[in-house]
Amino acid sequence: MNAIQKQKMYRAMCVVAGLGIVAAGYAMYAHFATGGSFCNINAQFNCDIVNRGIYSELFGVPVAFFGLLSYVAILLFCIEQFRDHRRKIKLLLAALIGVAVGFSAHLAWISHVLLNTWCIVCLTSYALTAILAILFALAEI
Repeated sequence: MNAIQKQKMYRAMCVVAGLGIVAAGYAMYAHFATGGSFCNINAQFNCDIVNRGIYSELFGVPVAFFGLLSYVAILLFCIEQFRDHRRKIKLLLAALIGVAVGFSAHLAWISHVLLNTWCIVCLTSYALTAILAILFALAEI
């Protein structure tokens, strides 16, 4: 892949990370909100069960906050990699995206197996994380 194509991939990653910030930001809001979420459709799709349940926090901190931090870090690393192609930044970005994909898979497993319900905002976040991984792989192949 030539340099121009790589730049396009990193620009796309910036957009996807920005969308992830929006999704994780809404999940944070919904975690603390007192009313119901817009995505409480039925027993199979209920964001409140997922986002306010026993698995919605890690060490007393909402999981959505970790997602928000991850997307912000990915965005900043993408911008920096776009400006300055240092190997160290690329490795940090690869590691961060890898951890995000793994954690997303773990959360999806919890939703499916333990809670037996899905959060549409969370599914969106899982998809965005997968897209980030694909874009990064395409940029670096």
